[in-house]
Order: sequence, then C-alpha cells, then structure tokens
Amino acid sequence: MEVSEEAKAQIDKLDKSTGDRIYKKIRALGENPEMGKPLVRSAKLGAMLWELRLFSPNIRIYYTIQKCEVVIEEVVYEGTVRVHKIGDKGSQRRDIGGLS
Repeated sequence: MEVSEEAKAQIDKLDKSTGDRIYKKIRALGENPEMGKPLVRSAKLGAMLWELRLFSPNIRIYYTIQKCEVVIEEVVYEGTVRVHKIGDKGSQRRDIGGLS
C-alpha cells in the first residue's frame, strides 16, 4: 500500500477521527482493492483510476492499482475544513486534478 505525499497532506489537514476513518478504509483497500468504483483509464497515471466514497462527511479516495499494489493518489473532502472542493458528476474529471 502506498499513499502519495499529496494524499497524506490532505488527510493531515483533517481532524484525527476523520483521518483515522480514512486510513481504516485505505487499509481495507489493501485486502479488497476493487471495493471502489472504476472511473477511467488514466494515461497520466498509466492505470485505471478508482474512486471509493465515504459518507458523513463526504470523502472521496482516488486510487490506482499498479503491479498488484494499491496507490492512493488523492483524497478529497467536503466539510467544515476544505481540502479540495468536491463538485458534481459533470465536473468530476476537473475535480480530481486532471488525473484522467
């Protein structure tokens, strides 16, 4: 399991209980990498980009599976602390930083 520096920085901006919840889901991805939803094959990342959503608060974890390893690319959160604004389905590609 690998977590990008950007994703770590995003998680570190959140309160401890939310961060712990995210890391728990990330560990679960290690055992079941396909628990998320496949989004699009990313030429930039050279792999399929996946999304795992958590609710209350709204959190999206974007990851790839590379050489049998889950790589957390980005974590976005919408709540009282803004890490990265979550839009709607129409702006999803733009919201995930042009990873597709």
